[in-house]
Amino acid sequence: MVALGRRWFVAYLLVYMLPFPLGQIPGVDELMSVLRRPWVLLVGWVGAGLFGVEAVPRHSGSGDTTYHHVELVWVAALAAGIALAWPLLGRGRELSPRVLDRVRAYASIYLGGWLLIYGWSKLIPLQFPEPGPDRLLIPYGDSSPMGLLWTFMGASPPYQMLAGLAEVTGGMLLFWRRSRLLGALLAIGVMGNVVALNYCYDVPVKLFSSHLWVVAIVIAAPDLRRLCDLLWFHRAVEPRASDPYPIVGRGGRRALVGAKLGLVALLSSGAVIEGFTSLGLVDRGSRSALGGVYRVGSFTREGAGAAGEAWLRVGLSQEGRAGILRVDGSGQRYRLRVDEEASTLQWTRSGATEGFRVRYRWSAYNELELRGVIDGVATTVVLRREYGVRSALLSRGFHWVQEAPFNR
Repeated sequence: MVALGRRWFVAYLLVYMLPFPLGQIPGVDELMSVLRRPWVLLVGWVGAGLFGVEAVPRHSGSGDTTYHHVELVWVAALAAGIALAWPLLGRGRELSPRVLDRVRAYASIYLGGWLLIYGWSKLIPLQFPEPGPDRLLIPYGDSSPMGLLWTFMGASPPYQMLAGLAEVTGGMLLFWRRSRLLGALLAIGVMGNVVALNYCYDVPVKLFSSHLWVVAIVIAAPDLRRLCDLLWFHRAVEPRASDPYPIVGRGGRRALVGAKLGLVALLSSGAVIEGFTSLGLVDRGSRSALGGVYRVGSFTREGAGAAGEAWLRVGLSQEGRAGILRVDGSGQRYRLRVDEEASTLQWTRSGATEGFRVRYRWSAYNELELRGVIDGVATTVVLRREYGVRSALLSRGFHWVQEAPFNR
């Protein structure tokens, strides 16, 4: 049973990690779509037949959808079949040290690649954008746990960049056998923190981050006993052979090194180019005439309406987001789509699929006037831009000397 469980675990990791890094190569989107089609159909069949649920991919930004959970069941079942068939495929032999070493090498490239992808998005601080007017208007109590985490990380770009530096460093180290253990130990700490944040702040990347953390532990596992002997019991340990299972031939070794360098360059350059491109888009957006914080001059609705529904302040961000603070103290964030040709704003609640559309125009008094049907009622809102509005969260800065804590 121990041998069967070992075979299942190795097969599970391989099935879960494949076909990385094929999906990260530019120009293979159509090929990946064709390859994934049978897989998606099988996952849907398992969901409907075994659990009676609809398991279909949803491009919502969540990695913890019904599809992802059912997919893990299918991965586990497929791995069980491979584990049972392994004695036949391997002519009665169990997993050899060479096979385990190759699996560990592939896992290192898999984990290192994802650490580079996520690390560069933090080192070029984009994953957690600086809180804009849409977030700054919303009271803490109306923020979701995930929204609070995004605000916390985005409020300090240097902290986000340090987190990204740790991920990029760990990812680079994992690509090379001599530095693999150091990279795995760094990844255990980095991914352990990511897993804790995802679980404690309800970020829907729990399944994926947990698997990355487990992969980091698996990579370091063969050396944990030697580390305990050295660090805990202060015993002398023999150095590990730098390459106990070499690839036959000098040409194969050089080809592998070249492939690794190419993959590191591909993953890093793609993330860096996308990051700086996104920064450029944000810079161009900063010249938009609509961005900023507004105080509501008037809020008029046809017919009677609840007094608490009236707007008090509005924040329009440059990244397609908006926030509304109502007179009753509640706040709500929206996705915002601006159509400058039609002079319309499409507002969609965060997490929803439907919203409302209003027309906008600048009045002679430089006020922004919105007209449209909001929550089923014809509404007119007049907004007056607030100049010089600064939040303590972003303007506080750094202080070496503090006679008392600034905690409010």
